[in-house]
Amino acid sequence: MDKKTKGVKILVQNVLATFSEPYGEDIILEVCVAIEKNPE
Repeated sequence: MDKKTKGVKILVQNVLATFSEPYGEDIILEVCVAIEKNPE
């Protein structure tokens, strides 16, 4: 994995951990909204 995207991968993994599986068809949108609501 390229080191430039490692932080993004970790961020997405952390956000996905807050959702229940199986993920819905709008999971990408839900991840983006979650990141926008909590920028930390």
